[in-house]
Amino acid sequence: HTHTHTHTHASLVAASRSPCCASSTSRRLSSTCCSGCAGGTSAPIVTCPSWLPASAVLALRRRPMYYTLCRAGPLTMITAAAWPDVWMVRLGAAAWHSLYVLAETSCTHSHRDHASLYSAWALALLPAHLAHGVALGVCVHFVASSGFAKLHVAGGAAAWAEPSTLASILRQYNSLPIREGGPLLPRASALRAPPAPRRHLLRLHARL
Repeated sequence: HTHTHTHTHASLVAASRSPCCASSTSRRLSSTCCSGCAGGTSAPIVTCPSWLPASAVLALRRRPMYYTLCRAGPLTMITAAAWPDVWMVRLGAAAWHSLYVLAETSCTHSHRDHASLYSAWALALLPAHLAHGVALGVCVHFVASSGFAKLHVAGGAAAWAEPSTLASILRQYNSLPIREGGPLLPRASALRAPPAPRRHLLRLHARL
């Protein structure tokens, strides 16, 4: 029991640090409320659940608090992995990760950390053998949903498998500066990203 909990918690450290749209139950806050936090001007809109006071989200987005949530997150996961039989430690790690995800997604509107969040709570509240099953189900749903969405937008598996699909991804990747995750050698990447056929662009535009 101890061994399996340890490995699963440790794996969440990497997942929670790797880079969803606001639902109808979310509120949009100020367009300038991210100016003093880590998101900067790249995240001009902040959202929060309708049941949560806006002041709570804004407090989490303040630079000192947000940086503390980011940098201490891996430590809480490592601590839970080191003492997996201590329920309060596992609960604390899940609660801390929840605060981090709330602060992060309020500005980025990303679904990146949802799988690690659900897995952290499964490890905190369930026995190891059940938690591992829940974590596996969350990961399968997370990856499969993304894949099915890509197939739907592309117009089916055959359209998605066309060379122009990968070419469009490479072109988008090549357009990013290195500080935003772009290529180290943009010219070398451009050689792998030929222009997309016009018919593909027209079909994708029609699907959107």
